[in-house]
Amino acid sequence: ILTLDSYGITYTSPEYAIAQGRSACTSTATYGVMPTVQAVYLRVPSFSQMDAAYFVGASIGAYCPWLSNTPQQQSGGRTV
Repeated sequence: ILTLDSYGITYTSPEYAIAQGRSACTSTATYGVMPTVQAVYLRVPSFSQMDAAYFVGASIGAYCPWLSNTPQQQSGGRTV
């Protein structure tokens, strides 16, 4: 939540943001990071693509950090 706040991403409630963050981990584990970012971007009209990427990255960092080191999570040589 503090990470989202520091980036200026708003959310309806901390509980909802946490639930969505955990959902992003499930999606990332199943489909990979880029499809998850795209899904978040399409699902949240107020998010830019950068917001969606930041949200997914923050979710991975907070709730499923083991996913950040897998090859499928890398894009263009940078881990998202």
